[in-house]
Amino acid sequence: MSNTPRNLLFVFCVALLFGTLVAPTAAQQNFTPIDQEIAEQEITAVFPEAGQGKLGVYRVWLPVGYNDEANAERTYPVLLVDVANGNSHSRFPQVREWVERNGWICVMPTDVKNGPVLDIDRNYSLIFPDIKQRFRLTPHCGIMTGMSGGSRRSTRYGNANQDIFGGIINNGGVNSDGAAHCKDRNMMVMVFSGTGCFNIAEIQHAINFQSPDRCQIRLFDGGHTWGTVPMQEEAMDWMAAGLLTNFGEPEPALDLLNLLKTEIESTESQYRRYLLMGRYVGLANSQRAFKKDADLKAIAKEYKAEVKKLSRDKELRTELEAMAALQAIRQQYATQIGQSLNWANGSLSPPKKFGQKVIVATDATRQQTMAALQTLAEQYPGSEAVAESQIDVQAMEGFAKRWR
Repeated sequence: MSNTPRNLLFVFCVALLFGTLVAPTAAQQNFTPIDQEIAEQEITAVFPEAGQGKLGVYRVWLPVGYNDEANAERTYPVLLVDVANGNSHSRFPQVREWVERNGWICVMPTDVKNGPVLDIDRNYSLIFPDIKQRFRLTPHCGIMTGMSGGSRRSTRYGNANQDIFGGIINNGGVNSDGAAHCKDRNMMVMVFSGTGCFNIAEIQHAINFQSPDRCQIRLFDGGHTWGTVPMQEEAMDWMAAGLLTNFGEPEPALDLLNLLKTEIESTESQYRRYLLMGRYVGLANSQRAFKKDADLKAIAKEYKAEVKKLSRDKELRTELEAMAALQAIRQQYATQIGQSLNWANGSLSPPKKFGQKVIVATDATRQQTMAALQTLAEQYPGSEAVAESQIDVQAMEGFAKRWR
């Protein structure tokens, strides 16, 4: 053998040995090992190994106690936030108080944004498997939410991953695929749309499936934007109670029971107490693990008795009637506006393109709604329903101005 081949062989062996000794660490490879402990109450970037540091990147926030050994067997519901232009952690300040109070995991994709569907699929095809194996998720109890393109993705990917999600909150868009999540009776859905949103016609996909228990639509005075934080939190409270009742495991359900108890003790509203105690009793009775808990049974029994007593209260019955009337008005105008938009715009193009046609088509509905809200105010003066109806009054007042 000549010297040259020997030299090459020597160099190869040295390179192989050197490469083995200084093999890149997980951090240098730019992926997050599946067993790496992630800090609680901090926004942390996660790099799925299969994405090679380029695809499937997301940020996560874990609730306090997640890493405690005592909680090693418990699961946690997840809130996944999808912002249209990527970097979904920019939305976290608006949801932090809720996830912190309720003890939920929050996942925020980094590179999922409006653009080619193939790119979106590639990212989510890595994100969903990673969060399933990396975190202890309560099955079926998660909520996926987004705005605009992120809202449409919530429709598609939330409904396609029902092993994780049971609720979807849409803002500024639903989807043009017939809103399968609204049709699916296993899903809880809340649709928020500003009256000035150029995607408002998409509520047509949801109006036929409205139900107080699982699918609701809310219009508000605004443009192409998120519903307000209080509206979002109200929707998430409603979903959390419903999902944990139907699918929840004991630990997350117990967290919600404790939170409900705190709210019951702090509220001065009879109507609010009535609702919260009803949720508490329903949730406590839905979990087999709670059947033998004497303290929980005693509290649930006490609340059940108070709910029965309050149901005979004339003032509360009036408030319940007022709230039912408000919900009926909301359902009626959401349906009629959807039908009017359909008449003016069968192609589902942005209704702003049709300007005056939309106003003409919806003006009668707007006037009828305003008259109904005025009747509500006169019939139930000073009620919580009338106070809440101001959102609807503002929405109807703003509708014509925004579409002229």
